[in-house]
Amino acid sequence: MGQIISGESQHVNSNGGIKNHTRNIPDRLSSELLKKNFSELESYSLKVCFDNICCVNEDGITHIDEESFVKYLNFADDINVGQLLFRSFTYLANYPNVSRSPSLLTYNGLVKAIAIYCDKIKNVIDEDYSKLLFESFATWEDDESLEKDTTTKLPKVKCQDLINILTAIVWVTTCEMLLPTNEDSGNFLETITYLISDKNISKIRGVVTPIIYSISKPDTTYITWSKFKSFTSRNAPNIFRSWSSFFYGQFFIGQTLSRSSKDSIFFGPSVRTWPTLDSKSNLLNPINMAILSWMPLPDHVINRRQWNCLYTSTKHGCSMSSFSNQVFKYNGPTLMLINASVITSNGDDNIEEDDTLLLGAYIPEHWCSSKPFGSEECLLFEISPTYESFPATNYNSNYVHYSSSFGIGFGSMDTARKTSRLDKQSNSFFLHIDNTLQYGTYKNDPLKASRSAYKLSATRTSFNIEFEVLEIQVFGLGGENAKQRQDYEKKWEENLAAKRKVFRQYNTKSVDKEILKIASIIDHGYRREVVFDSLY
Repeated sequence: MGQIISGESQHVNSNGGIKNHTRNIPDRLSSELLKKNFSELESYSLKVCFDNICCVNEDGITHIDEESFVKYLNFADDINVGQLLFRSFTYLANYPNVSRSPSLLTYNGLVKAIAIYCDKIKNVIDEDYSKLLFESFATWEDDESLEKDTTTKLPKVKCQDLINILTAIVWVTTCEMLLPTNEDSGNFLETITYLISDKNISKIRGVVTPIIYSISKPDTTYITWSKFKSFTSRNAPNIFRSWSSFFYGQFFIGQTLSRSSKDSIFFGPSVRTWPTLDSKSNLLNPINMAILSWMPLPDHVINRRQWNCLYTSTKHGCSMSSFSNQVFKYNGPTLMLINASVITSNGDDNIEEDDTLLLGAYIPEHWCSSKPFGSEECLLFEISPTYESFPATNYNSNYVHYSSSFGIGFGSMDTARKTSRLDKQSNSFFLHIDNTLQYGTYKNDPLKASRSAYKLSATRTSFNIEFEVLEIQVFGLGGENAKQRQDYEKKWEENLAAKRKVFRQYNTKSVDKEILKIASIIDHGYRREVVFDSLY
């Protein structure tokens, strides 16, 4: 297992000279983290990385200064996050004796900070790593609500700082998604130029800014931990996940030779954690995918290598039959996205006519039309203009409904009525798209939906929106095998339909009947064989 590399060490500076480092003072917590949660290779790589960017102050203490730290990470200047991250690292470096005053980032301190950022604290630090990260970005203010003799300092993060932090998180996630694995490919430099452009960064900032100010209401200056926790626990429990892969790549297996070679964030080894799409999507673009990854989706879905686009209304057509042909028989979880234009809006949502919505649903089970389906793992969400999720409840099982007569509905809000009458009660759904797949409603009504299949909004009292669908897309999240099985099912049905067409040419009904019976037996065997082969 890994252990602290102590003793005298040397570092070759940019002028070719050798700097002598003072002896590392053993730190019990960092030693325990290295021993329990770091491999020997990880420990070695982190030490080499530290030696490449450290310096020695006038007191002979080896540490990483702010200038070297910011230069090493090399974020685009417009993101304004380098100094914030250095302040965070120096705060975490003192754990558990955290101090709000600046301190040196020594090797032992770097071990603790990296362990927290990469969530490698199991069985050593028994605290919520998200809370530790939040506090590391905070300024500390007096809580005036307490009596003077019990006044304590409470962490508050400036809204603008959180905007910069989330902009950086989305940026590194989109870098991971967009950059080719081979830097010699033709569009590598073109992609880099786009990623670091003011236009791209401004676009990301424009997406995350409303999210931050929705958390901070009514205060637009600071966000407390209680507000942040309340928001993220429901809507974005994975909000800091991208930091783990980014800092792992930078400090464990990253740019240990960056100062002597290519001093850029883009040339470190790629640590890919997000799935790729099998086709380009305007709705699930890298920015939307990055913030969607914050939501409470299952790990096995996020960790898929690829998501498959099953249905696009502008490509396959706006009809229930087209939808079912493309989505049904996919035996895996799916993600549905709805881009819509507002027709009318009532409530406290501050949405106006012609505003656009981006809504979605996560469905863990395969689609069917015979009865309501889904489970408590179902999730409704809104990406824009309000970022919020609506987890399933256990009040009833009316999670998803599909019918050629009334369309697609999520979360019947009229639990007193029988499911068989839902086709006559399309206005009882939390989210509903009619059977033309062109119009729908989206509502949050506490008076009528106190026992809805999905939780009510935590940020808005009520809203009732009628919209026109601009585009619907459905993505398969079950991996390569699930898509292959669906393709086999489609092929089997196409073969059977073609054979039936040939058989209909026979004039004798009895012969036709017998031939169809034989064909059915043959094709059933073929189907079983194909599915069996796909599994092995």
